[in-house]
Amino acid sequence: AGAFAYYIDSVLERIRKVKDGDYDASKHTVVRMASPGYLYAEATSDEDFDTGIKFWSKVTEYMKDTRNFAVGFREQFFYHEKDLSRAEFAENQITSAMSFVHNFCGADGFYDDKLFTPTASLNYIMKGYDGIICANGNAFQEPLQLFNAQYLWNSMSDVFYSVNPKPKNQNEFLRLFYDMINSRVRPPEIYDENGFIDIICQKLYGEKHGKKIACIYKLSGKNGEQPIPCASNVDIYTGFAKIVFPMRWDNTDITSCEIALKYERFSECARVTCKAHKILAEVLEVYDGGNDVKADLKWLCECFDMGARLCLLFEEYMKIYQELDNKFKSNSSDFAYEKETLKSLKSHIADYLAFVDTISGNPVDKFGGAEVRRREMGEHLDYWADIMLLSIETNNRIPDNIKPLATKEWW
Repeated sequence: AGAFAYYIDSVLERIRKVKDGDYDASKHTVVRMASPGYLYAEATSDEDFDTGIKFWSKVTEYMKDTRNFAVGFREQFFYHEKDLSRAEFAENQITSAMSFVHNFCGADGFYDDKLFTPTASLNYIMKGYDGIICANGNAFQEPLQLFNAQYLWNSMSDVFYSVNPKPKNQNEFLRLFYDMINSRVRPPEIYDENGFIDIICQKLYGEKHGKKIACIYKLSGKNGEQPIPCASNVDIYTGFAKIVFPMRWDNTDITSCEIALKYERFSECARVTCKAHKILAEVLEVYDGGNDVKADLKWLCECFDMGARLCLLFEEYMKIYQELDNKFKSNSSDFAYEKETLKSLKSHIADYLAFVDTISGNPVDKFGGAEVRRREMGEHLDYWADIMLLSIETNNRIPDNIKPLATKEWW
């Protein structure tokens, strides 16, 4: 703890010297360190959590200057073995510096990439930390940004929706947490007419069009699927952080049940994304608000157009995948239908790739994050369509000379 305190003091001393015009790092920067001891809500045992908190208590006690310094943790809920909030213990132990929580709670590129989640209404469980950083709320999620703000200011109760009765232990809390993440819980005060989403969308996009745009953030498929605006997306198994594309034709571990579930996932994602695109296209036809907002809505509409086309391709691909897999399992040699459908899929992929090249960027997306994997996913599907055709040609379920499996670079 003493060595780490010395190290942090040295880092902070250098950071505080940075000045640039009106910017003064000693006043305008909070340095938050999360290691060692990330401390997970579920994976970290009670004993390890207490050890981590006591360690940081000593680090901050030994530091010479804790101004604008915060200890960083992941989201924390209850202790596993006792009905006590972990935040209470941390608040009482870390008194020499601030403590912040980086709250991964869905719609964050980690659990999923949904457009909206009501999990910020559970922020009350972390009361005692000096700050919460919500890990969601990107440019596609403006209503979610304001929902997060609402429940950061009003964590214990709110005029819209308050959790009642509140979970009393870790198991009860996790059940509600994952029900919210997976859209199994949709509080009417948030989702119904004149609920939070309606009201906030009217404030964002105007009373005339806000309620119609709000419908996009309420869309939900059979299993809680939401519209897909990005090609790199956890919900369609293409996210960068933790998903390696599992629908490769050479995936020998995939079961018939998993194939069916993935086909359903893509079908539902395609359905709600097509709806989102249709809603926004109709709004744009008559939109008479500010030009800046209209430009953002136009960009979002283009993103939904791309997402709908990509999800439809995935749906088409998985339907052929399912049929061809069944043919090989039954030792059939009649692949005429699958051969034609694969050729049709490749034609649709070519159309998609041509469309992707026509989409312009947007000032909101300065670094092009929303454009990541658009072309790559089309080319990926095209490659596996070719491999399926090769399987048919050689009557070999897994042909030779297939690209090596993708590997995770991190995480």
